[in-house]
Amino acid sequence: MSYKIKGRVSRVLDTQQINEKFSKREVVLTIDDDGKYPQTISLETVNEKTSYLDGINPGDMIEVDFNLRGREWTKPDTGEVKVFNTLSAFQIKVLTPAAAPVDDGLPF
Repeated sequence: MSYKIKGRVSRVLDTQQINEKFSKREVVLTIDDDGKYPQTISLETVNEKTSYLDGINPGDMIEVDFNLRGREWTKPDTGEVKVFNTLSAFQIKVLTPAAAPVDDGLPF
């Protein structure tokens, strides 16, 4: 199932090489739908899609198409079952680049 979200980039993390066949990279967005309670959302890209975050900068407004993925994991020592969810980005579009600082020529 795919979804779409728009938000302002807070951080773009470095690529993590998990093993020889799997790497991932995350982008953290701030979503401010109502102005009262901004939400911080982390989406990940994997393998060849990690390059989708090249050129994405903090402050950029982006739109991300993503899949919601989940899996169960059982703790070996207690048998407790945990559920992990991932927002897996497969398309990223820059809507508005971060505003460049204005150079007014003043030394301070």
